[in-house]
Amino acid sequence: MDSGTGTSSPPGEIVEAIASARGQGQTSRRSLDPCAVCGALDYRRLRHIYWAGRADTAFSNSFKRAIRRLGHVVPIDSHRAVFSSLAFGAAVLERRESLAWFPEGHRSHTGKLQPFRPGIGMLLHRFRVPIVPVFIHGTHEAMPPGRAWARPRQITVRFGEPLDPRELEQQGAGDSPQDRIVQALYEHVAALGFDRT
Repeated sequence: MDSGTGTSSPPGEIVEAIASARGQGQTSRRSLDPCAVCGALDYRRLRHIYWAGRADTAFSNSFKRAIRRLGHVVPIDSHRAVFSSLAFGAAVLERRESLAWFPEGHRSHTGKLQPFRPGIGMLLHRFRVPIVPVFIHGTHEAMPPGRAWARPRQITVRFGEPLDPRELEQQGAGDSPQDRIVQALYEHVAALGFDRT
């Protein structure tokens, strides 16, 4: 689905959830990944998307809090109990807005796709909204760990087809429905990376 310009458009209308994963990217204090996804979406979609952001870094002072609120960022606190840390994401989906979620949840020092954390599986098991898998390539090269500023590199954002969480639950392996959703979603995102040309 690449358009040849480094991005591809997400299919269909507004989707309820977007799972972005950094194949060759990172989750860091200065991550380019949200910027890459923003650059691949038109304003019509962007104005309905809320972004999951780490509470300890994205909301660490009043200036950052103000900027994040303007950008529709909701705090996710990995140090709190699982359900309370997902409450803001759940509230977004209850309002039928779109939610962009980075399911790896931590920085990759190698740039390789990391295992997904269980939060996205819990949200999708509860809300059963369509999810668009997204694969990002190139942000690790543009801003590797320890670098303060990005350098010019090609970044590619690939969007898959919307997926039904019920089908993901059938496709995946694991003891719980949430685990199966997470595992199947990981495979779909990884496949977008392997399909890279």
